[in-house]
Amino acid sequence: MITPHPQHFEHVLTDDRLNVLAKALLEECFTTEDDLQSSYDSGYSRGCTRFDRQKNKLKLLALEHRWLTISDGSNRLVMAIEGLPFRFARDQHNSPRKPATLLVSQTEAIQHEKFVLESQMEMDFDGVALTERVKKPTFWRFFVEVSESLEDGRDFNIYFVGFNELKQQVCVWEYDNKVAVVTSVDETRHEAVDLLPAEAKVPQVSVEKQVNDKQNKDSPDE
Repeated sequence: MITPHPQHFEHVLTDDRLNVLAKALLEECFTTEDDLQSSYDSGYSRGCTRFDRQKNKLKLLALEHRWLTISDGSNRLVMAIEGLPFRFARDQHNSPRKPATLLVSQTEAIQHEKFVLESQMEMDFDGVALTERVKKPTFWRFFVEVSESLEDGRDFNIYFVGFNELKQQVCVWEYDNKVAVVTSVDETRHEAVDLLPAEAKVPQVSVEKQVNDKQNKDSPDE
């Protein structure tokens, strides 16, 4: 299903910002898998560790990016992109199974109302038909999906989904982590430098010094 890009609905939801958050979530998926290889580890221990690491990593990102803030720092972590709240969950993005995934907490509801007011996007919902109202997302979620197969083992995918007030999907964005691009930090490519073959240099001894040394050896002692 092809849906509009999140930025179609909210201008603050740029690819650059979504990529920063999705990358952080994905990195902790693989890091946790690599770290917890003990025979005493289980899906439960890995899942709890993964969630806690992802939560803490997102919180630390708020210190690096001015556009990212924390509204609720508890395990119900509510963050905001320039005031627009979102949460993340380990669930199926097409059909969430956990009741808490789509639960809008009081903190999130207040943050969303504040975002709407500050963005001057107030709407008189009583005068707008339901068919029009459900076209716009009212809350957003990052989904961490885990898939397993005998051939490929465990894999992870990250989605960012916008839901309307009826908890129906209106927008689905998938993090494209399949292509790795190597770029220069300053976005420039350095020219190749042709190097001449290395020269082997043999230390040269002064001929005059050699002659003087020989004469001194041949001279009788005084």
